[in-house]
This record gives sequence, structure tokens and C-alpha cells, in this order.
Amino acid sequence: EWKAARLKFPELFWVCALISITLVYILRYFCHPAGHWIRPGMNYSTHTAVAISLAVTLVMCRPMLLPAVVIVVGAYLWLITFLGYHTPGDAISTGAVILPLSVLCHLPWLLSYRRGR
Repeated sequence: EWKAARLKFPELFWVCALISITLVYILRYFCHPAGHWIRPGMNYSTHTAVAISLAVTLVMCRPMLLPAVVIVVGAYLWLITFLGYHTPGDAISTGAVILPLSVLCHLPWLLSYRRGR
């Protein structure tokens, strides 16, 4: 979309995407080292947060990719829990926090895009 010049307001889109990824690491900075998360025994999953943030960015750019993105991210989350990197609770709680925050980060672009039609 971007290279084909079909992406409206590309600078704002990429700023929103960068803010979304930055938010992942800001949350990690505050939650991970201190051991604070949703409840004791759970950890903030940077793996999950980055995957979801990038998935939101991709779906905002190409909404028709939503089913494929859900399958790929779901498989990735299953894999990191299967391999023992995180518990399902870590992945679910991180996703529950990051998903709406990432969508909010993209809201300025989404509103500009809809007004610019």
C-alpha cells in the first residue's frame, strides 16, 4: 500500500505505528523489572505485545488481512506458550492490555483517513 502510494497520510500512519511499538517498551520498562503486572505470578509478555502491536498496524493498513493475521498471531501465541516462554495467562493478559492501546495509538490516522476520503 505504501509503496504503491495507496496509503493515505503515510507519515501519520507510521508515526502511529511507531508510537504503538514504543508503548510496548514503555510498559515493559515499568512492569517487567518491578514484577508488577495484572496479578502476582503473571508476567508482561514483550513477545505478545510486539506481535499484537504489529498485527494491529498491519490490519489497519489492510483490513482484509484480519483473518490471516489472527491465525498467524494465534499460532505464534500458542507456540510461545507451548515452548514455555510464557504462560497462557501472560499472553492473554498482555494482549488484553496491548490490543486496545495499540488501536488507540492508530486512532488519529484512522480518523484522518476517514475524513480524507
